[in-house]
Amino acid sequence: MNRGLSMSSITLFLVFFSVFLLTACGGGSSEETTNINSISEPSPPTSQTNNAPVANAGDDIYAATGQSILLHGGASYDTDNDDIWYMWRVISQPDNSLAILSDASISNPTLTLDVDGLYTLGLTVFDNELTSEEDIIVITASSENNAPTSPVNMNITDVEFQRRSGQCSDYEGMYYANVTDIQRQRDFTGDVSILAEASKCAFISNEIPNHNFNDYSAAFATQVSEQIGNYTVARNPTFASTSTPLNLTFTNAIFLNGTTLDLLAAACYGVGNEPLGREKIGCGPDNIEHPWRYDPMSKFSGFGTDQHNAHAQPDGTYHYHGNPMAMFDQHCDITGEASPVIGFAADGFPIFGSCFKDPITGIVRKATSSFVLRDNGGPRQTVNGYQTPQGGVGEVASSLYDGQFTGDYVYQSGAGDLDECNGMRIDGQYGYYITDAYPWVMHCFKGTPDASFYRQGQALENRMHSHDEGTVHSH
Repeated sequence: MNRGLSMSSITLFLVFFSVFLLTACGGGSSEETTNINSISEPSPPTSQTNNAPVANAGDDIYAATGQSILLHGGASYDTDNDDIWYMWRVISQPDNSLAILSDASISNPTLTLDVDGLYTLGLTVFDNELTSEEDIIVITASSENNAPTSPVNMNITDVEFQRRSGQCSDYEGMYYANVTDIQRQRDFTGDVSILAEASKCAFISNEIPNHNFNDYSAAFATQVSEQIGNYTVARNPTFASTSTPLNLTFTNAIFLNGTTLDLLAAACYGVGNEPLGREKIGCGPDNIEHPWRYDPMSKFSGFGTDQHNAHAQPDGTYHYHGNPMAMFDQHCDITGEASPVIGFAADGFPIFGSCFKDPITGIVRKATSSFVLRDNGGPRQTVNGYQTPQGGVGEVASSLYDGQFTGDYVYQSGAGDLDECNGMRIDGQYGYYITDAYPWVMHCFKGTPDASFYRQGQALENRMHSHDEGTVHSH
């Protein structure tokens, strides 16, 4: 911080000192005094004081010698929301190292570790007026067995996951992805670390996905921004005595790419201040039993989602309402490969893609939901205490049980492969499965959700978000 006097401060001081001398000594006429007083600094700006930005160079890194490391300065920020510019520098490096940064002026340059030892790097950011303090990280490179002493940053950009292990600790590591907000033409770096603890796994993420998002089919009401996500799941989940229904107060799941799942919409027919049949907000946890809650994945609903069935909450959190599409092979039934684990529900049980190997036929096929339309899709019946949706009112497609509302469905044991929570046990491993029909991913928790997924206060208010109603998406 510059603690010296600025030139403007010195000038102002000399002016007032001169006035003081003239007045104290009785010298000068009133005209002279007026002339002196007419010398003044320009009026100060009326805008708020600018604050220096904050640099964040990320965590210290352990990696194998020879590896190209992607640095992560994307968590740097300016409290005034000014644009910032980046400047990295290599402060020190091992003897005989010729390593240089790929581009010192971007948020995420790369550095190739060519010699064993310690690499010290610094990052400052500039908002066109003020410069941040320098943030320092240390990279430790080791060639011993070509293995680092801590998880290596792994690039999962556009990766389709492969492993089927239901044990969260098997995914321990540090991962990143370079992706683009398509409509805004803005680049992001997704970061997620999965850490295995004694009884739980921790997911620490900025909640940016591992694929491009906000394509031109989307109509996001809020722009996506980086978050600070911290979720934990049980390493050895168990069934609870009774299942727990989905609720707006709980995030449903965390995927391996660091983004979350929220299946329920905060919108119900006849609730809130919006026109009847066009409700997009206002149906909170106190209405969790409402039979006419809109299903965001319905082909009759317009919730502004992109091709990954996702959009942003008011705070900028990117989240899915159904199949994330990019994380596993969508044609698994054709290729004949059982789907991998793509995430973990709040109760710790894994979430698989769509396909499994049928233990009876040995054929790999898509799992089917056991939820069916009420009364085979007949007319909606009155539910005591609630206004029944009428076709043609607002955006209500029909007066039939057609799937526009979650209450249009009922669980019918044996109608499909999956249980009431949209899960099943294969080869001794219970998990939830992505389906092409309601409830899309899961309908309830078979285990007990971890408290880290619980939302209250501002986090819950963000969940009560509105959506653009001008775009209808089919899924």
